Amino acid sequence: MLEKGATVFAGTIEGRPTHGVLTPSELNAVKWLPLDVASVTSSEHALAEADPDTVVHLAGIAFPPDANANPLRTYDVNTLGAMRLLHALTKRADAGVRVLIVGTAEQYGPHTAGDYPLKESAEQKPLTPYAGSKAAQEVLALQVARNSKLHVVCTRSFNHSGVGHGADYLLPALVRRALQLPKQGGRLSMGNVSPVRDYLHVADAVGAYALLLERGQSGEIYNVCSGRGSSVKELAERVLNRVGVSAAIVEDPALVRPTEVPILIGDNQKLRDATGWKPQRTIDDIIDDLIHAASR
Repeated sequence: MLEKGATVFAGTIEGRPTHGVLTPSELNAVKWLPLDVASVTSSEHALAEADPDTVVHLAGIAFPPDANANPLRTYDVNTLGAMRLLHALTKRADAGVRVLIVGTAEQYGPHTAGDYPLKESAEQKPLTPYAGSKAAQEVLALQVARNSKLHVVCTRSFNHSGVGHGADYLLPALVRRALQLPKQGGRLSMGNVSPVRDYLHVADAVGAYALLLERGQSGEIYNVCSGRGSSVKELAERVLNRVGVSAAIVEDPALVRPTEVPILIGDNQKLRDATGWKPQRTIDDIIDDLIHAASR
C-alpha cells in the first residue's frame, strides 16, 4: 500500500513494531494506532482516527494451536472482533469504504480426494475452534454485505509464508532447524509428515488482496491459493535441499497435532477471473527468502 502511494494506518494491540519486513523509513511512514478488536470503543476510535477508504482486516488469533487452546477467546477475537469492526464500518458505508475480510482454507475441513482442488462452492466443515471462528467470521461478513451498503469481500486464504512469518509456523521453523543441522548425518524430527498443503509466497497473497480490494465483488468469497499441493515431508525435503543439508526426516509422535486436515488444495480460478491475478513466485522462492533472512 505504501508502494501504491496510499496513506497507511495500521492498528496494533502491541504498539509500533521495531523490526520485521518494513524498512525503517517504511515503519516511519505508517501511522500506527492502538487497536484491540475485542473492544468496541477501541475499534471505533481507530476508525475515527484513520477515516479509511479501504480496510484489510487481518487481526486475529492466527496460530492454530494457540487458537484451539482457548476457544472462547478465539471466537471473541476472530469472530466478534470482525463484527465489532464491521458494525462500526457500516456507519461509513455511504462513503464507499471497501473492506477485505481474510479467512482461512481451514474453514473447508476434510474432503474426499475427488473434491480437490476445492472451489469456493465446496462445503465448509471446520474441525477446530480456529477454523470454526473463521467460518463464523465469514458468515457475519457476508450478512453485513447483504444487509448494508458496505462493500465487503472475503477470502479463504491457503497457506502462505515468507520473510517476517512467525518462527513457530512450518516453513520458518523448518528453515531455522535445518540451518542448525550438520551438513551430513543429522535428524530432522517433525510431527505428521503426510498432510498436503497449498503454499503461496506472501507477496503473491498480498498482491491478490490488493487486487480484490479494487476488483472483487461485494458479498463474494475468493480462494487465495496456488492450486498445487505439497506434503509436509516434501516441504521438509525442499528446505534441506535449499540449505544444503543431508538429514533423516523422522516423525515424532510427540509433535503430531491431534486434529489436522489431511489435504488442503484450492482452486484459484475465481480469483484469476475476477482480478487477472496469478502467482509470480514458487515454494523455492519462499524457502530461499527465509534462508536469506535467517542467515543475516
